[in-house]
Amino acid sequence: MAAPLSTPTPSEAGLPHRRETAVVATGTLVGAAAGAAAGAIAGPPGLIAGAVIGAVAGAATGEALVENDIEDAKLEAELDEEIGVTGGAIGAAMTTRPSRIGCFSAGSAGVGESHSPSQDGGTGLVGAGEAD
Repeated sequence: MAAPLSTPTPSEAGLPHRRETAVVATGTLVGAAAGAAAGAIAGPPGLIAGAVIGAVAGAATGEALVENDIEDAKLEAELDEEIGVTGGAIGAAMTTRPSRIGCFSAGSAGVGESHSPSQDGGTGLVGAGEAD
């Protein structure tokens, strides 16, 4: 079983610190604007209170988005390593189960029938060979 995941720092996850700051700052500004708009119903005190509460909620949301991006990057890196994108041969045939006759499939061995209309001399086009 895999070890529990710990949240890496942005530099460990390959994310620059500026991006983290930008996401949190954007969340803070959007939250403040939304809170101010909602608080404007109650007048100037509501506008200020709404902006403060919205800024806090927006900053928390921005931080959660950054943490989620870091976690996703780490999980994707682990998956890439596991399936061979970064540390192996992606798409290579499994060597633990060799084929019985040296072929990977019946089609590649020439066994079986093809249902291709071109084998019968036709073009395979819809309507080809139909009587008028």
